[in-house]
Amino acid sequence: MVAGLAFAITAVLRDTGGAVTYSLDDAYIHMAIAKNLARHGVWGATPFHFASSSSSLIWTALLGLVYFLTGVHEITPLVVNVACALLTLWVADRYLVRWGAADGLRATALVGLVIAGPLPGMVLLGMEHILHILLTVWFAGAAIDALSKDQRAPAVTDPGWGTLCALGMLASTSRYEGLFLVAIVGLMFVIRGWWLRAVALGVVSALPTVAFGVVSMLNGWMYHE
Repeated sequence: MVAGLAFAITAVLRDTGGAVTYSLDDAYIHMAIAKNLARHGVWGATPFHFASSSSSLIWTALLGLVYFLTGVHEITPLVVNVACALLTLWVADRYLVRWGAADGLRATALVGLVIAGPLPGMVLLGMEHILHILLTVWFAGAAIDALSKDQRAPAVTDPGWGTLCALGMLASTSRYEGLFLVAIVGLMFVIRGWWLRAVALGVVSALPTVAFGVVSMLNGWMYHE
């Protein structure tokens, strides 16, 4: 993955004369909101008023945090995406090891993840997709761990339950499509008879999205963009 990514970045920089650029305007919308959030505390494409123009709350907020700490740079989304891509492979490999996968299966799965993403290409978009893949893989792994445990064990005594809820919330705010995965896991909980867990997971996961919709309406926008 690193070799493919290095080749892709080198090719792009050669074609752009060394300038870091992204192929979609969506990346620059995220960057503009993040810049105004970091510099002016305003969630908007301009520093003058709120604008519900981002469908990835956590990605925009993450860029805003990095901008606040390091300054505004064109390369920031690229660097963050590289880190997310490497972390995705690490998380996936940790689950495969935990589940006792053979070395050959682990290697095949990780190479497949790089190609199917495709992670190198997604990194160059400068958008939230790699972060969404990371959180989806992480949440799915945590959900499998939860479903494999004794259904009679109370959730409050399970340290993995809090992690699962946090990951459900993060996956849903990386892209709203994450709520579909949360719904599938919730349905599996219902089938196991874990009704309260299913409701709790759904509520916690949807809470930031619902709250942002309310804030958007209070600022004169639609519920979401």
